[in-house]
Amino acid sequence: MPDWSTAFDAYARQRMALFQTPGMAAGFTQGGRLMHLQAYGVLNPDGDAARPDTLFGVGSITKSFTALAILQLAERGRLSTQDPVARHLPGFRLPGHSAVEPVRLHHLLTHTSGLPPLPALGMSLVHPPDGAPPAIRDYAGMMDYLSQLDQPLLGPPGAFFSYSNEGYGLLGAVVEAASGEAYSDYVEDHVLAPCGMRRSTFRNPGAEALGGATDLYDLRHVAGGAEEVFASPGWSDAPAMIGAGWLRSTVPDLLRYLAMYLRQGELDGERLLSAAGIREMLQPRVPIAPDRYYAYGFSIVRDFHGYDLVGHSGGLKGVGADVGFVPGLGLAGAALANLMGPSARQAVQGGLACALGQRPQPFCRDYPSFTPPREGLSAYVGVYPSGEGETCRVTLRDGRLVMDDGTTEGDLRPVGPDAFVHSDRGDETYVRFWRQAGAVYAVSCGTRMILRRA
Repeated sequence: MPDWSTAFDAYARQRMALFQTPGMAAGFTQGGRLMHLQAYGVLNPDGDAARPDTLFGVGSITKSFTALAILQLAERGRLSTQDPVARHLPGFRLPGHSAVEPVRLHHLLTHTSGLPPLPALGMSLVHPPDGAPPAIRDYAGMMDYLSQLDQPLLGPPGAFFSYSNEGYGLLGAVVEAASGEAYSDYVEDHVLAPCGMRRSTFRNPGAEALGGATDLYDLRHVAGGAEEVFASPGWSDAPAMIGAGWLRSTVPDLLRYLAMYLRQGELDGERLLSAAGIREMLQPRVPIAPDRYYAYGFSIVRDFHGYDLVGHSGGLKGVGADVGFVPGLGLAGAALANLMGPSARQAVQGGLACALGQRPQPFCRDYPSFTPPREGLSAYVGVYPSGEGETCRVTLRDGRLVMDDGTTEGDLRPVGPDAFVHSDRGDETYVRFWRQAGAVYAVSCGTRMILRRA
């Protein structure tokens, strides 16, 4: 076993303890060779140990599968990424957008449609055990909801990046319209099967048949401001959002999936996408933060210890997930956990750093020092309510700018004009404020752009 495995195991357990994560699995490969595969903690309240092949949710890592499906269909002549969304989904329209500047598939793929953070994900969930019908039951319901938005759009298509589950839910509908197959059937036939991902599924009965699935956990605040982890059984479904985050998989399966990208679209003699298609999918397109970009279904970090890091995270109730690969070195990592939070992402970052000869630790960018005018800090103070349910409150305390997002509270460290960084237990969030006619009107906090409350 490589020397770094012992260091990584200790680091992974330390991250899990820090975030109270009950169970996790993590693995790393280089050049097609398995370097490390290990499980940690438990998968249920009975104390059964997590295993390397435990079935976890992957959350928004699903978006890369959706993007891959779109590019496969483009290579088959079924669509173009520059097609207006309405060409494939005639019921799609957004208030305030015109036919002169249509929302295109490219905009959905890059989260630049202009959609603000919305509550549609919660409105689409089918909750066990009763499985009561959600407010948004299907794609038609999603399009009807979007057509009647009473919230302002962020801007014209392509103007701003703001992460949108609704956009990738619609891309799942486009996959169905262009292929003539149900989304889950298409991905299973054209991605999971060719990649040999035998322990991956979108279906609750499928997960039960595969066996070895984790139970789910959640976090709540208790007296004194402490956080408590509790068992929260029952996988949810969201038929209108399946393309945004409902795949379940294992670390070994995800490592096979990443190997396909590292091999330019081919795995075990099966070609899923041309080398040119892989390059198109992984092209950095939209800036998220300094040296970080969104491509199609993946984000790209420039200068990760001297290399490009391609990856994506995922989070839902009972799901903490992350994948990352370094194309220049053929290096890949995946981690899956049964509690939403940073454990999996920090595990992948730390493991890849360790494999590159660095100390295992979460990746943080070395921002330059910046001193904003003290009297100008009051311009950022305000309330920024997100349609997804969280509200960011920015206040001034003793000359320091403080942000409270409802989960964590901390100082905003200035790193540039209108730009700050918020850090919490090794997790770093880039915060940028936007101005119009000189006045601050919105904030981009991590991957969401949120309008300021008047």
